[in-house]
Order: sequence, then structure tokens, then C-alpha cells
Amino acid sequence: MGMAKILIVDDDVTFCLMLKTFLQKRGYEVEEAFSYAEGSKKLSTINPDIVLSDLRLPDKDGIALLSLVMREKPQVPVVLMTGYADIRTAVQAMKMGAFEYVAK
Repeated sequence: MGMAKILIVDDDVTFCLMLKTFLQKRGYEVEEAFSYAEGSKKLSTINPDIVLSDLRLPDKDGIALLSLVMREKPQVPVVLMTGYADIRTAVQAMKMGAFEYVAK
């Protein structure tokens, strides 16, 4: 069994690459996507073990991505990240099945 494959979906390129480097140094395989569209494509091609998604994406939000993962790969945990600690959205995300919710 190899290391876990992580898909990061975040339009903040700097943050995304910083997180990618951090995780790669710990031996994880990391793929990044900068939009919902790109993230949904990579979801089917790379089969990640976990998805880290920003709540705010340029085309759709992280909640839409969460719904997609729940439908297509229900075994994959989704962690939603946000720079805006919006409690209502956090509660909604957790009720929908998000694995965790973290503030950036």
C-alpha cells in the first residue's frame, strides 16, 4: 500500500502549492486543482484517498464539490478549508457529510 493520494482544490495558488509541498515532504502523493471543474475532472482520473477543498472556488463552491464526492466516491473523506470562518456553512457542510472543516 503506497502513501495516501491527496487532491487539493483551491484557487489560491500560493496556498495550494505551499500545502502541496508540505504534504509531499511527508511522503504523500498530491495533485492540485484550481477550480471546481478541474477538481471534478481529477476526482475521476486520480482516485484520491482524501480531498481538501477550499469553500470558495471561482466556478462553484466547496459544498458543490462535497456533494459530487459524496455521490461519486462516498468513501473519500472531504475536508473543507476556508479563510472565512463561517459557522453556518460549517454546520451545513458537516451535516452533508464533510469529514472536517478547518479555517486557513
